[in-house]
Amino acid sequence: MPNHRFYTHLAIRHDSNIAQKMAQMRKKKCTEILLTVFLSQNLN
Repeated sequence: MPNHRFYTHLAIRHDSNIAQKMAQMRKKKCTEILLTVFLSQNLN
């Protein structure tokens, strides 16, 4: 039974890691889009 708690803990940590990575990727993508828009407006 103690193993069950350990695995649950690992799964929760794993999920939060994935969530953090996804959030970072989303932030990066937003930054890239904003930069692209900003640059294209400056070129016109």
